[in-house]
Amino acid sequence: MASRDPAYAIQVAVSAALMASPDLAAVFGGAPRVWDRVPADSATQQADFPYLTIGEDQLIGKTNQNTDVTEVWVKVEAWSRAANKGEVKLIAGAVRTALDTYLDLSSNGHGVIAHTFHNVIYRREPDGLTERAIITQHYLTAPIGALNYSGF
Repeated sequence: MASRDPAYAIQVAVSAALMASPDLAAVFGGAPRVWDRVPADSATQQADFPYLTIGEDQLIGKTNQNTDVTEVWVKVEAWSRAANKGEVKLIAGAVRTALDTYLDLSSNGHGVIAHTFHNVIYRREPDGLTERAIITQHYLTAPIGALNYSGF
């Protein structure tokens, strides 16, 4: 039985979409490293770069007597230590494509009514070595049985 709350479905679907992306595999030279929590390497106390983290999610209910819709904001963060910002920008573009192409909530009882790219923020971290891209996507979701939603 699917929960009315798509939070778990989104987390699973985002990770699966990123792992299914041939564009990300090409940029990473193999399977992308995708983490909810970055593992610490015992010698250096950091994960191998580049990698992705599934960042913050925000869910906003749009449910009333006629609809059961959730507005979902999803952040994925790309981390790189390449000599320039090129690598993190390539990864961010591939993340956008992966989330547009491969995100599927149906295995967890939800569907996407609409989705939009919101923004990417590129920044250099305070250590002076690490580049980060914060990719934000916006989704309107509903349980599979409620996908006849006609809009706001």
